[in-house]
Amino acid sequence: SRRFPGAVQTFPCDISSASAVSNLVTELQKKNLISQIKALVNNAGIWKRVDFFESDDQFWQQQFETNVLGSVRLTRELLKIAIENKVE
Repeated sequence: SRRFPGAVQTFPCDISSASAVSNLVTELQKKNLISQIKALVNNAGIWKRVDFFESDDQFWQQQFETNVLGSVRLTRELLKIAIENKVE
């Protein structure tokens, strides 16, 4: 097995919320942690088991907000800052 130097840090965030993602990115910037990010694991996701014919738009909107848009939001915000700061 390979060993990786350093520590793994986790930051809880409700990625279905644009303001929560923005707050997380601001927190990471204040702590000067953006340049230390070497990998982003987008493993947030939800699934509620419901009968397809009983599901409504609100159900699907919640699924989409978390499982798709949440990952896009977080990746976009962090990548934008990394590119601006020429983080390798």
